[in-house]
Amino acid sequence: MSIFQTQEDLTGIRFSWNIFPNSKQENARFVIPVGCLYTPLKPINDLRKPNYNPVKCQKCNAILNPYTTIDFQSKIWVCPFCYQRNKLPETYNSITEQNLPIELIQSFQTIEYQLQEQPSLPPAIIFLIDVACDEEELASLKDSLMKTLSLIPENYLVGIITFGATIEIYDLSFMDFPKSVMIRGARTLSDLQIKSFLGLKNYGQNFQNQNFQNQNFQNQNFQNQIISQKDTIDGVTKFLQPLSECELTLSTIIQELLVDPWKLTNKRRPMVSTGSAILAAETILSQWKGGGRIMCFVSHPTTNGPGMVVGLEKKEPIRSHHDIQKETEVARNTQKSTEYFDSLADKAITNNITVDVFSCSLDQTGVYEMRNLIKKTGGLLLIADKFDSDVFRNSLTRIFQKDNISNSDELSDKDFLCYDATISISTSKELRIAGAIGNCFSANQKTPYVAEAEIGIGGTSSWKSCSIDSMSTFGFYFEITNSEKSPVENKKIGMIQISTKYRTPQGQWRLRVTTSPHYFGSVLDPQQKMQIIQSFDQEAAAVLIARYAVFKTETEQYLAIIRWIDKILIKLISQFAKFQKEDPNSFDVPNNFTIYPQFMFHFRRCNLMKVFNNSPDETVFHRHTFLRESTMNSILMMQPMLYSYYLSKPPSPVVLDVSSILPEAILLYDTYFHVLVHFGTQLAIWRNQGYQNNPEFSNFKQLIEQPKKDALILSNPRFPFPRFTECDQGSSQSRFLTSRCNPSRTYKSNWFYKFNW
Repeated sequence: MSIFQTQEDLTGIRFSWNIFPNSKQENARFVIPVGCLYTPLKPINDLRKPNYNPVKCQKCNAILNPYTTIDFQSKIWVCPFCYQRNKLPETYNSITEQNLPIELIQSFQTIEYQLQEQPSLPPAIIFLIDVACDEEELASLKDSLMKTLSLIPENYLVGIITFGATIEIYDLSFMDFPKSVMIRGARTLSDLQIKSFLGLKNYGQNFQNQNFQNQNFQNQNFQNQIISQKDTIDGVTKFLQPLSECELTLSTIIQELLVDPWKLTNKRRPMVSTGSAILAAETILSQWKGGGRIMCFVSHPTTNGPGMVVGLEKKEPIRSHHDIQKETEVARNTQKSTEYFDSLADKAITNNITVDVFSCSLDQTGVYEMRNLIKKTGGLLLIADKFDSDVFRNSLTRIFQKDNISNSDELSDKDFLCYDATISISTSKELRIAGAIGNCFSANQKTPYVAEAEIGIGGTSSWKSCSIDSMSTFGFYFEITNSEKSPVENKKIGMIQISTKYRTPQGQWRLRVTTSPHYFGSVLDPQQKMQIIQSFDQEAAAVLIARYAVFKTETEQYLAIIRWIDKILIKLISQFAKFQKEDPNSFDVPNNFTIYPQFMFHFRRCNLMKVFNNSPDETVFHRHTFLRESTMNSILMMQPMLYSYYLSKPPSPVVLDVSSILPEAILLYDTYFHVLVHFGTQLAIWRNQGYQNNPEFSNFKQLIEQPKKDALILSNPRFPFPRFTECDQGSSQSRFLTSRCNPSRTYKSNWFYKFNW
């Protein structure tokens, strides 16, 4: 484990450069922009959680941290960001150099305040189910949903809506038999019309004002007391009920779901009103005021009503990348559909609603048009072949996986979903914030910390996400303000503070604060250049450049982005490598830079950049997951890992090259989305002959079982759960491995004929 990974485990943050350039011109010499990858909810073993509100600067709102200057006599602290002198609260009167509060101890760069604020309403979940699928698929989906109900905490509010040609919104307060409101999916309705159909009033706000002021939020019966009030039964609580109150009713509804009776013949696509169904779900959740998420399970594209992606006739193909790029007749609905789902995204972020999409179909379902709806709200996206696949079932379970050690209804600290997150950044005056790239949206906070140039989502020092979890990672980019005529002093420290305010599933507000100091330097000074080289984190730098490249794909052509990546690589290596012109043997690259070119080589070839042989939905899925994952998982998507297993030696990583594919080796190939166990020719023959069943060859049995066990260990903590494949050398499934290996040897090489393929 590198020192940068160790630092990330302690703080949740990784920088491309850990020594900053001291001027704008020096920033250009660094080539790779100064940036960081930050995981706000990363599990930290020794995370301190003070049970009080933080002390903030009166001028810039920066938070008291270990790098502030304290006058212990007068109880004054100087903000390291704006140099404002602030008076410490009376509760800090007893502090001395030997008696410091947690936030002033330098070993705790990251702390999490448990804010003393009024608890919020509990979150709500609406299950949005496409019932236009086949009976077998619907049965599999129902089984998965029933298992999910057993994992959801009882304080969560739940609702259920089904859709096909019509939209059916179920009344969970009526327990005698299923009762619902039906809306035609073909109609384009407004919020007021939907509220009128459902009889909705803004009861959520009344709950917050009247009932949350004087009652204990942690009381187990508190939620039930509120929901059981008679004056709310005709409002939004008809459609949203605590799971503890409606579990039996909800289970009955799910078990009795039937395939949409309006489903057409095999020659035509079913009528599916996904756009209208999401609008109805958002309208209900907007009345609750506690936020929540819409979990949308789709198996067909939108063919009915607003947001229509494709027509009903199967002879009309669904759009491809070529159709979208060339704006052909096939893609005539794409722009209008995208604009509609973008409007739903604006409504969702206004009401703090997260939209998750689980697309299970052999064809596309319109995820490309819904991409901003999922991305801006911080939603989860999964694409699988069927609802009965391991990928779907395990991924759905993974979302609400509880801590096995604890019997509490709270989700595990490593797995829980949190809501209404706001990420704000403060910097010292030498630095400015260029922007952020991740599954979030701008909070439009134009403070003095904001840079003129923008990278990603810029023009602000604060961003919001309706939902975050322990793997949600954001990329932030910075620039230097000083000119070369007045560079920053080399021994001076630049400060960056990232604060994330969010709401737990139990309604408690928390604030995680990470403060990171960095020295300034110049590559023109030989001694400083060595320190700068050692401060380079090539893994974080590669991911930051890759995120920027993926962001550019929205507006720029593929070849232009590839040329941009290549120019950065050439400039970086020419700046920091040692070489003599026209002498290849003199080329020497520092150790901290040796793997970066390799990352970029594989990134150019992966499906994050290339769209060949991928549908628009698949491309959105891969890029969406990449923009929310941690540094090491992102590296895995860019450059897959390859491990070899032999009878004669322990498992070890090998280069991603065809030379690693040997008859006497088992390979474990991991792309994050796909885990493959590849048996060499000789080992496959022994396995087929049953040698593993002979007690004399127990070591062989252990050899063929170990990669599968390791594959399961790799797969369990991930969302989405990766696809698992087991294949033999030379089989059709082995193409997943050979297509990504470096082709150092081909069928024309003598090596090819050495073995019996």
